[in-house]
Amino acid sequence: MTQKLKPLIIDLRQEGGSEKLLSQQPLLTSHQAGWDNIHLVYHHLPYAEVPESCHPTHTIALGLGATVKRERWVDDCYHSEMLHRGSVAILPAGVTHRANVRQPLEFMLVGIEPKFFTKVAQEWCNPDCTQLIPRFADQQDPLLLQLGLTLKAELEQGCPGGKLYIDSITQLFTVHLLKTYSNNRPLIKSYSNPLPNKTLQSVIDYIQANLDREITLTELAQIARVNHYYFCTLFKKSTGLSPHRYILQQRIERAKKLLKYSQNTIIDIAFQCGFANQSHFTKRFHELTGLTPKVYRNQV
Repeated sequence: MTQKLKPLIIDLRQEGGSEKLLSQQPLLTSHQAGWDNIHLVYHHLPYAEVPESCHPTHTIALGLGATVKRERWVDDCYHSEMLHRGSVAILPAGVTHRANVRQPLEFMLVGIEPKFFTKVAQEWCNPDCTQLIPRFADQQDPLLLQLGLTLKAELEQGCPGGKLYIDSITQLFTVHLLKTYSNNRPLIKSYSNPLPNKTLQSVIDYIQANLDREITLTELAQIARVNHYYFCTLFKKSTGLSPHRYILQQRIERAKKLLKYSQNTIIDIAFQCGFANQSHFTKRFHELTGLTPKVYRNQV
């Protein structure tokens, strides 16, 4: 009797994880980006033969290229599918999977940490009975495609948005998975009221006191005493801006004052305003003011 081989363990959190699966290096990964709860690898292959494997993360495969025919097995269930741009396959942690594609294939794999998924589920429903449902790539998901492409662009640009930006995208990505692909789909409430004035002021004071360093969504949500998703919604309702955009705007306002009233170098001002480097500072400053920091300083 032939003993069945154990499936490969493909860990997107590790350098070379997807290479073990596909025998080719990805064109882009998040391994060096320092992301906490979400991971991304991007491939463009002439063909793909995926051996039986499973992931320790909840893994979402997103089609990015031309339409191709694909054979896929999930937990030994066979399915022949047409993979389009935006098609999404859901592979919960531990679910076995294999596939064959004989045509050029462009796609990304996005891994969500199961502990983070459970934490988000705790905020919406009973985490003990909430599971992500495996899904073949027979349906397109425009929102997941948009979020995936936003993550890819952030990596390509050197992660100028910072940790708060990635935290916000991770939260949206995970809530959408819960709402759309879980067995215990939560009812997301809508709030018509903004944050209370006192709470909003506490958040704003904290932001102003910490503009020179990385600010996380978790910190801000804890100050407001609401969960991450509702905090983003309520903060935008209160200020007209997302937390990430508001903080960026405040950093630029502080930079403008320093450029006008101090003799600090531009690179020192970049660090004092929480930017990773002078290049990111210059790009964001130009985006919001239409001028480079140097030109702005010379004009004031």
